Amino acid sequence: MRAFAILVLAASVDCGGPGGGDTDDSGIPAIDAAVGTLSDPFYETGAIVDVRLTIAAADLATLDADPFARVYVSGRFEALGQVVDNVGIRYKGNSSLARAGTKKSFNVDMNEYVADQRFLGRNEINLNNTVLDPSMEREVSAYELFRELGVIAPRANYARVYVNDEYWGLYVNVEEVDKRFLARTFADNDGNLYKQSSTASLEYRGALPTAYDDGTYRKQTNEIANDWSDLIALCELLASNDMTRIERELPPRLDVGRYLRWLAANTYLSHIDAYTGFANNYYLYRDPTSGRFVYIPWDLDITFGTAGHGGTTTEYLLDWNIYDPQVPSPVGMRPMLTKVLAVPAFRAQYTSVLVELLADGGLVAGLPTKLTQRRDLIQSAALDDPRKPYTDAEFTSTLDGDVLATGGSPPPVIGIRRFVTERTPRVRAQLP
Repeated sequence: MRAFAILVLAASVDCGGPGGGDTDDSGIPAIDAAVGTLSDPFYETGAIVDVRLTIAAADLATLDADPFARVYVSGRFEALGQVVDNVGIRYKGNSSLARAGTKKSFNVDMNEYVADQRFLGRNEINLNNTVLDPSMEREVSAYELFRELGVIAPRANYARVYVNDEYWGLYVNVEEVDKRFLARTFADNDGNLYKQSSTASLEYRGALPTAYDDGTYRKQTNEIANDWSDLIALCELLASNDMTRIERELPPRLDVGRYLRWLAANTYLSHIDAYTGFANNYYLYRDPTSGRFVYIPWDLDITFGTAGHGGTTTEYLLDWNIYDPQVPSPVGMRPMLTKVLAVPAFRAQYTSVLVELLADGGLVAGLPTKLTQRRDLIQSAALDDPRKPYTDAEFTSTLDGDVLATGGSPPPVIGIRRFVTERTPRVRAQLP
């Protein structure tokens, strides 16, 4: 395996280059796509970057007093030879934060206190604690699989995180989905970006924006214009029981091809913490160039058959129905699943992506080797991690062995490589 070098940059911190703001209705010029390339070394696949956070003791105590407050404190961020002072630092997460113990996830906002301050063109940094995944490989591996299959998805790698010069452990470093991400992945980043929280099922709630703007769907761009008509029109269409209409009118509104590629990979990975399961952890971006929504996945730490959520068992997820991938007791309907797969042409296209995914020499065939290589990359940093909620023996067993999740509640988390070995033939058996 090749050596993974960490590149140290001599360039200065970007304090508001082209397009310093995140909303296109604020009068700030559009962000240039070149901004995305500035951060390539920080998200280099197969790398572990060193990140140092400096936080005053009193401010760290403030974070610890109420980890769920989502309150920023001022601190210093250092990585790749660059230092950014007076950044906002807070804890992040929901279930991963509730079960984090002493290893909290971090969100770093470069311009919380200094307007238009950036690190390599980036505004926010996400450092995830991996406490729900004893292998520490699921999130990085899933994002990589999605991207390799042609899904537009964030970049992710690893970070050794130090707080006040104390090693806090190995973290997953995930790219924020924001205007800079959109500039990197689309020709035009001025469209509407929506972030979905739990129960964002895309069921039609009527024509009034207030029915959607209740926290279930959160506008991430164009907040001042506050035009929800594109999302409402998508939901209205998905409410139709006229499959001929859906087949005709959905492709101009949704990038169906990319969506089906996401659906195939997500279903193979038995990932229930997404639209098809709990109807959360995803973004929708309406690309102005095509006029179509694009599905962007988010929060992938319980992929690869992590059971115990929504009443699932390991066997249930190993056998997860590829044509009805929902949780045992879903909240509401999933029209962008059921209606899409009810159209014969879309269903056939989805099936063809699964066949491609599982083909000899395809992406799934290469997963066991990649998982082994990734283990070689992170093992030293993971074993040195003093705050991980698993023993060294448990961590080293997680390629093929099952380990109880944080807190010791059954069922155990299936070995990540064992999941691939057992899931693959079960998916093939369901193909027509």
